[in-house]
Amino acid sequence: RTYTCDELKQAILDDNPHITEIPFNKKPKKGYYKIGLVIEPNSTYHFYRLDRRGKWSHKPGTEPITDKDASGYNIYVPHLADRNYNKQNNGGINYTQFCYYFSVPANKTAPTMSK
Repeated sequence: RTYTCDELKQAILDDNPHITEIPFNKKPKKGYYKIGLVIEPNSTYHFYRLDRRGKWSHKPGTEPITDKDASGYNIYVPHLADRNYNKQNNGGINYTQFCYYFSVPANKTAPTMSK
C-alpha cells in the first residue's frame, strides 16, 4: 500500500461531499464531529475522534477504544500525541505523520460509510 496524507485526503473528500478539512482550533458545525488522520507512510492509516468531553479517542486495531496515546497519556492534541505503538519492536505501528483534521457529519445529519 502506498498511503500518503494527500492521497487519503482526496479519497476521504471524494467518498463523502459532506466531509471537509477543518483546522485544529475550529469547532465543527452542529451535527458534525471532528476526526484526525495519521499515517504510517506506505503502510497504514488511523483516525482519532474528538469526544464530547474534549479528549480524543481512537480504537487501536482489535484493542478497546481508548483516550490514551502510546505513552498512556490523555489525548488532547492528536498532532502532538505519542503515536509510536512500536517502541518495543513488537510489531506495533508507528504513525509518524499527522495529516489533517476533518469535520464529519453524524450519521443522522448526512450519510456516511460507517454504521
